[in-house]
Amino acid sequence: MRNFKRTVGGIAIWGIAAIASALPIADSGTDFSATQGLNGWSYGFFNAGQAPGANYLAGSFVAFDTFNAADSSWQASAAQVGADNNVYLAVDAGGGHPTGIGPDDQDSIIWAVRRYTSNTAGLVDLSYHLRKRNTTNLDAGGITGHIFVDGVEMLDQFIANADGVGVQNTLAILVKVGSVIDLAIDPTGIASQRDASIYSARADGTDFSAAFSTHVTPVPEPSESALMLAGLGLMALMAFGRGRRTARPDAP
Repeated sequence: MRNFKRTVGGIAIWGIAAIASALPIADSGTDFSATQGLNGWSYGFFNAGQAPGANYLAGSFVAFDTFNAADSSWQASAAQVGADNNVYLAVDAGGGHPTGIGPDDQDSIIWAVRRYTSNTAGLVDLSYHLRKRNTTNLDAGGITGHIFVDGVEMLDQFIANADGVGVQNTLAILVKVGSVIDLAIDPTGIASQRDASIYSARADGTDFSAAFSTHVTPVPEPSESALMLAGLGLMALMAFGRGRRTARPDAP
């Protein structure tokens, strides 16, 4: 709760504005695990092949088949994406790494995707932070981050190679039980001094976190006009009270 005070006509008007608290639903960092689907989280990829601009669909998501305990990350086996395309492709507790065209014989544009499956329905707040993790390799070209809700894109954000700050924001999204929210790291960036392809995945390590909570609509403080009316009413009551105290009954 928050107290407020306004002065109207020399009279201090006190009131209380209610502040509701958001309730946590899920967190990509603290919920991360070596079990697919635990706490509603799954880890996988979207293989766009060699066709730039391929449309992402909710059904395009493929779950990784390998958990690497040594570095605590989900990865694809060679059987899933090919012997060269699984070198960097991964999702971990903080973010992940996509793959692309080159630099080490990779031949497919493959996004790293973290998926949350909702167990609630209604309006929820999705707070996210997207930034580059590997910011020191000047040969890299940056990445593009995406957020999809049931296949509908809510975020398409380029992050430059050296941008270790990135973007933070909160989206209010409408979900149902079973809705899928996908956070994807796409290798699409800009051509660098070393790689002509904007789809190169060189040094594309990225932090991409998300937390879900119940949606809270801020309760506004009373407007100036409402406070003015309240102040005028209070002054009228005070004047009426003074009049009653000073009035004398008629003599018999």
